[in-house]
Amino acid sequence: MLRTAAQCHSRGIIFRDIKPDNFLFERAEEGSPLKATDFGLAGLIKPGERLTRRCGTPSYMAPEVINRNYGEAADVWSCGVVSYQLLTGRLPFVDRVNQRPNAKEVYPQPSTLNPRPSTLNPQPSTLNPQYPPLDPGP
Repeated sequence: MLRTAAQCHSRGIIFRDIKPDNFLFERAEEGSPLKATDFGLAGLIKPGERLTRRCGTPSYMAPEVINRNYGEAADVWSCGVVSYQLLTGRLPFVDRVNQRPNAKEVYPQPSTLNPRPSTLNPQPSTLNPQYPPLDPGP
């Protein structure tokens, strides 16, 4: 997802609605490429430009989007929210306006999964096996 955002930004495009629903695997098999879908809220952006149109899915919106003063970094924030959701099985913030079920309610989780951030796997690089495990240090 982050690569998609970087590719869009390098072409002067801001995605503005990065969330799991807008990414699909090409095939239902391991190793299938992930494809971005639904560019309906995407727009053109110049380097350093600030946008004011509030759009996207509230649970994944950067605070700058809510405050109507944002740039490409808003897409990076959304990638972070998705990463958090993949690691914990829930969204990092409660959206009290647009009540959405969290991932645990939509996708059954193994009974051994504890979604509290303090118990996360210290090796999150396993999300992408291309990268070596991180050394959490002392």
